[in-house]
Amino acid sequence: MRRALITGLASLLALALLAPAAQAATKTRHFQDRAINGDPGEIRLDVIYKDKNGNKKFTARSVTLWDIEILPVSCNPGGDVVMTSFGPVDPIKLSKGKFNHDFQPEGMEGGLSGKVIKQDKRLEGKLNVIDFDSTPGVTNCTTDGPRTYSATPCRTTNQNLDVPVCRVGGGS
Repeated sequence: MRRALITGLASLLALALLAPAAQAATKTRHFQDRAINGDPGEIRLDVIYKDKNGNKKFTARSVTLWDIEILPVSCNPGGDVVMTSFGPVDPIKLSKGKFNHDFQPEGMEGGLSGKVIKQDKRLEGKLNVIDFDSTPGVTNCTTDGPRTYSATPCRTTNQNLDVPVCRVGGGS
């Protein structure tokens, strides 16, 4: 009887310790800028927010997608073309709401950086393509320096939120 009571109490204690972990939640929020630097070129970023304590206070933890479309780049040889690319190979960790990503794993030179602006609910940062080989014969493509972006919230077509539908990345 005593053994059963101790086992029961140990089970309740283990359940009490594990229960808060089950309350943690995750949300994906989508952001887009449809005119990078005020020029043609679009970017979409998907950010994972986590609530580790179950108190409904979500914190940005990682960028799981960046999608660049119709970004003008200069190539030599090849002239001016538009670039379409997406990534990352692995999620980009945020530290104090900021991130820095090197494009090397995606096979190009340059990077993407940014920070979460909580009060305005947006992301802002810089995109810089130093060397991207588009297709055979169209090589050494560059954005000719950093391009700034300010991405605002958007939603996928199946979400019921009061923000525009994401155009970049097909709205999925």
